[in-house]
Amino acid sequence: MAAFEKVSRAAAETASDEKRARLAHTIVHVGPWSSLSSALRQQFLELIVRYDDLHIAVLAYFRNPAQWLANNVRQWSPDQRMAGGPLWPLEQYLLPGDPDSLSALSSVVATLRSDGLIVLPDASRNSTEETLVKRTTSVGDGLLQFVEDGPVR
Repeated sequence: MAAFEKVSRAAAETASDEKRARLAHTIVHVGPWSSLSSALRQQFLELIVRYDDLHIAVLAYFRNPAQWLANNVRQWSPDQRMAGGPLWPLEQYLLPGDPDSLSALSSVVATLRSDGLIVLPDASRNSTEETLVKRTTSVGDGLLQFVEDGPVR
């Protein structure tokens, strides 16, 4: 019952239809009938309530940067060279040119890192290959799978 109240409150407080859909999906899959452990259900519930659309978009990007770029950026090609580090494509294609959005991106990345959902390399390694490497942890992958498909098996 507490999970339902938490999700209901978060749904009422957000203006995002996408977040409301994630919250509705969560309540269906976070109950004791879920195949997930109680601890993982609680962790995913907390993250989904706390995260906005940008958190989920950035997490999805880091799961497979090359695929995200191929799906979302018309002018991008796999042969394109990138020398700006792992955040460069997000800065260029997800939030181009808006200093406030770039600040929000930095905050989102810091949150995802501190929550243990992504791992980023040393900033001195800025090759295209390093930029396009998967950065999500198993927990990050699990959260995305949960958001997209339901309980993680």
